[in-house]
Amino acid sequence: LEGETLTASYGYIGGHEGCSQYSWYLHENENDPGVPISEAAGLLHYQISKQAVNKLVSFRCTPARNDGVMGEARTTMGQERVRPGSPKLISMQVLGSAIEG
Repeated sequence: LEGETLTASYGYIGGHEGCSQYSWYLHENENDPGVPISEAAGLLHYQISKQAVNKLVSFRCTPARNDGVMGEARTTMGQERVRPGSPKLISMQVLGSAIEG
């Protein structure tokens, strides 16, 4: 749902973990390779933006050992398309001078 936060988790084996790489992607369909979500690069969480509405979201992790050896990247795809959030105002103001006439 737009505005909510997705959080990824994974299990790791293979010695002491180093700097594993995380990426989130938006997809038009299950066969689409996806477009990286730059604001979520390197993070285990992604706050769903309006650009994700009606798209599928995936998470990709490439495990790394602390000596720099990289493992095989794995990707998991969300089960359903992102739905739009409920309409709401996030700011409001009145402009102008409060002077008669």
